[in-house]
Amino acid sequence: MKYDYTIDGKDIDNLVSPEVKEKLIKFAVCANEKTGSANSSDEKNWIDFIISAHKQNSRLDSDTLRHWLIGTGKWTAEIASELTIEYGFARNILKSYDKRN
Repeated sequence: MKYDYTIDGKDIDNLVSPEVKEKLIKFAVCANEKTGSANSSDEKNWIDFIISAHKQNSRLDSDTLRHWLIGTGKWTAEIASELTIEYGFARNILKSYDKRN
């Protein structure tokens, strides 16, 4: 199955670096769409994506990520929402950590 990795027909290149996009697509392609980031290999790819997004100061927000995940045709709205809650929470933790160090 070929997925559409765009939002409303537009690529996400203006929101993420090529490295972040590559990690997001790797997660999206490889992960079990019924469990999100629950299994260990999917969790590793998900965390790699989140850390990369943080390091690159990605402008990808949770709402856009949710829309993107659903738009691939692979993720249900429920799982996409769970993932985007994780994403937003993790990004906030990493930002708070950076401010303290």
